Amino acid sequence: MRIMARMGVLAIVISFGAAPLAWAGEGKKEGRKDKQEAASAAPAGDAAAKEPKADKADKPDKADKVEKKPDGTKASAGKTLSEAEEKEVGGDENELNILARELALSDAQKSEVGKEFERYRAKQLELNASPEKSPNEKLLKGPQRRALRAGLDKWIKGHVSPGQAQKYEAYANKRKKELYDEQVNNRVAKMAESLKLGGNEQSRLRTVYDTNLRDVQNAADALYAAPADKKPELEKQLEEKRAKMKSTVEGLLKPEQLETYRKLEDS
Repeated sequence: MRIMARMGVLAIVISFGAAPLAWAGEGKKEGRKDKQEAASAAPAGDAAAKEPKADKADKPDKADKVEKKPDGTKASAGKTLSEAEEKEVGGDENELNILARELALSDAQKSEVGKEFERYRAKQLELNASPEKSPNEKLLKGPQRRALRAGLDKWIKGHVSPGQAQKYEAYANKRKKELYDEQVNNRVAKMAESLKLGGNEQSRLRTVYDTNLRDVQNAADALYAAPADKKPELEKQLEEKRAKMKSTVEGLLKPEQLETYRKLEDS
C-alpha cells in the first residue's frame, strides 16, 4: 500500500511538473508566430526605407539637358546658345505659345509651326558650334542668325492665312525693334560699368549706338548675302561703318577711358 501511495504521489508531481514546461513551449511558439505576423504586416514604406538609396551619379544632372534635333538626335552641350543669342534666335516653346495666342493658330497650325521651330533651332545650334577661324567669321555669325530668322519668318507667313500673316508681320517688326533696343541697352550698360560713365555720358553713348549700330548690322547682312565678287567692296564698307561708330564713341570719352574702351572693342 505504501508503495502504491508513493507511486501515486510521484505521478501527481510529474504531471504537475510537466504542465509548466508544456505551457512554456506553447508560449515560445506563440511568440515566434506573433513576430512573423508582425513582420509580414509591416508597411511597405518601412521596407523601402531600408533599401539603399540610389547613388547621385545614377540620376541625370540638370546641367546635362540637351536639345533634340528634328531627326531625333540630340545636340551636344557645346552647341547651346547664350542668353542673348536665345532672345535673338527665338523659336522656342515660349514663342510658340505667344504666336498661338497672337495669331489664333489652330492645333494643326501650332503643330506645324512647332516642327519648323525645331528645324530652325537645330540650324542655329549648328551655326553656334561652327568654328571661328577669323574675326570676320565671328562677326558674320550675327548676319547668319538673322538670315535664318528671316527664312523662318517667310515660312510662317507662307503657311498661315493672309490675316494671320499680316498679324505675324506686325509681331516680327515689333520683335526686331525690341531686340535692337535691348542690344543698344546692353552695350551701354557694359560700357557704363567698365568705364564708370555718368548719366549724361550714358545718354550720349546711347544716341551714338542708336544712330550707328543698325548701319553696321545692315552692312554685315549685305556682306553675308553678297556674291563672291562683291564681297571685297562690301567688306570695306562694313569696316568703314564700324570705324565711324568707334571713332564717334571715342570722341565722347576721357583720355583715361580710351584704353579700357579699345580693349573692350578688341575682345
